[in-house]
Amino acid sequence: MCDLVIFDCDGVLIDSDRISLRVQAERLRELGLSLSYEECMRDFLGIGMRATLAIVAERIGRPVPDWWFDGLDAAVRQAFLDGLTAVSGIGDALDAIAMPTCICARPSRSASLPIAASSSRTARPASPARRPPSIRAA
Repeated sequence: MCDLVIFDCDGVLIDSDRISLRVQAERLRELGLSLSYEECMRDFLGIGMRATLAIVAERIGRPVPDWWFDGLDAAVRQAFLDGLTAVSGIGDALDAIAMPTCICARPSRSASLPIAASSSRTARPASPARRPPSIRAA
């Protein structure tokens, strides 16, 4: 029997991939690499930033500079503030779950969690009644 349902955040609870890959496509032009949003989706969706940076470095023929990554991170965070939304239907899906739930997300995305919570009518901190005694906040 299951005691806890753990949700990934990106693409499951919040529609973050669409936003971050759009920003990435725009920012890649600063490095001389012109990719459309669709090409970024095809090439980078789900592979993680380390693999993405390796592919970009290979395509531009040099390491990706730190200033570019820092700028990308800032631009993605701003885009999240401007337009991050909950995945359609996730509120009803969460309401239908009678057992404790929690969210698992990479630390770099932790800033998006309050935004995700404000986007869903059911998002709420885990109450003692919904949190199993063996689960502690990290």
